[in-house]
Amino acid sequence: MQNTTIDFLEECKENLRETFRNHEVFNTYEIDYNEFLSDQEFRKARQLLKKLSEKIDIDFPPVLESNRTVEEFCLDLQKQSVRFDDYLSAISNIFNLYINYLEDNMYEVELIKIDCEIPQELTFERIVNDFKNCDDRILKGDYPGAITSARSLIEGVCKEILIINNIDVNKKNNNVPSLFKEVRNVLNLDASNDKLEEPLKNVITGLNKVVTGLNEIRNLSGDGHIVKKKPSKHHAVLTVNASKTVVNFLFETYKYQRDRGILQIERRQNKG
Repeated sequence: MQNTTIDFLEECKENLRETFRNHEVFNTYEIDYNEFLSDQEFRKARQLLKKLSEKIDIDFPPVLESNRTVEEFCLDLQKQSVRFDDYLSAISNIFNLYINYLEDNMYEVELIKIDCEIPQELTFERIVNDFKNCDDRILKGDYPGAITSARSLIEGVCKEILIINNIDVNKKNNNVPSLFKEVRNVLNLDASNDKLEEPLKNVITGLNKVVTGLNEIRNLSGDGHIVKKKPSKHHAVLTVNASKTVVNFLFETYKYQRDRGILQIERRQNKG
């Protein structure tokens, strides 16, 4: 039976070895370190091996821990070895340890990655961190933490949109459903709006229930409170997916209305 994780790691191993074969001495300015393996593929392999290290209960190789690009990995490995053959052996030894484990145990590693583009003007550090935390916590098996990050993601985006529109979030009820309701008003998404078509009203009503549900499941299963019920992986993935769906909808609506001049930001002043 084909194991896609093994196939991917085998390919990464050979591509790293090929990089060294083509550049036996890394001392020129014209080296394309990503000719055979992209940094994105390298980081994915790095994540897989890190997850496997935790499962096998072995130390994660320092040369992978401290380097996030192919170039960094190659230069660091070169410092640790003298002979060209040592580079190739070191790469094989690192990867083969994990590949052998996967083969012996018929084990497949799943990485959960949910993409959502963040507009340039909404990239508050907290929001970016919450996006990353959602994925990282699921990857590490921290499902209560993933649920908390998902809830924080919606909260952060709602506050950011309100702040951009000159609304003082500190004077509002800061629970997530209340913030979402305020953002709906700002973005002209109130289901009672006669200008909205009925299908869209139904979707918005559904999103209201999603946000309320996310807030409640966070109170029940998130790590911000005493965990009353331990969530399963599929519950955490559902929560993260749902939060990113809401966030993506808010982003796209904000961008659409801003670009068409529907949002009159200069008219919205702090209250009180």
